Amino acid sequence: MKFVALIKYLRQEYEEVLKLAFIYCQKSAEMEDADGTFKVEYFYDEGIGVEKNKRKVFIYYQKYAEMGNACGILLISQSLIRMSVSVNLQNFDEAIIVFDSF
Repeated sequence: MKFVALIKYLRQEYEEVLKLAFIYCQKSAEMEDADGTFKVEYFYDEGIGVEKNKRKVFIYYQKYAEMGNACGILLISQSLIRMSVSVNLQNFDEAIIVFDSF
């Protein structure tokens, strides 16, 4: 993925630029742009330009899935399954329901 490789390079040299990139991606996500939504999730997941925040990662997965994006649906389902393994098995049922609803 070109975006991921670019971010890794920029992260080393241009932290301030990445903070600005995060702001622009966030504005894009607020306008319900799927690409912007995915990128905001990535920034939170990797802690690029912002502090890592798994709760926000999950929220942006959810937004991405609600846009009908197949990748978003898969990501949120995988997250729910991982949580069901680490927390309790009720979330596995929720993962299946979310996956089937799209």
